[in-house]
Amino acid sequence: ADKATTKSGLTPLYSASGEGHEAVVRTLIADTRVDPNKATSDYERTPIYQAAWTGHEGVVRTLLSDTRVAPNKATTKQGQSQQTRPQARRKKKIQG
Repeated sequence: ADKATTKSGLTPLYSASGEGHEAVVRTLIADTRVDPNKATSDYERTPIYQAAWTGHEGVVRTLLSDTRVAPNKATTKQGQSQQTRPQARRKKKIQG
């Protein structure tokens, strides 16, 4: 349920978050085997980062409803937190 599916380390939760599949995200985070903070191996991006970066507010809110989610846990290789990088791209700020 939490196994990366690409050499970049993309998990099913990461992919669903980035594509805006809110129902899939809900199903995946309901599974305790899924780590909602698992970052990709390429740029250390987490599912909540990807959802915010791609503008999927509903997915961000769904992820934030899980107490295990730590929005600023991983950082990019450029040293930016999960919270600041989407803002740098001028995406709509999503508040939890």
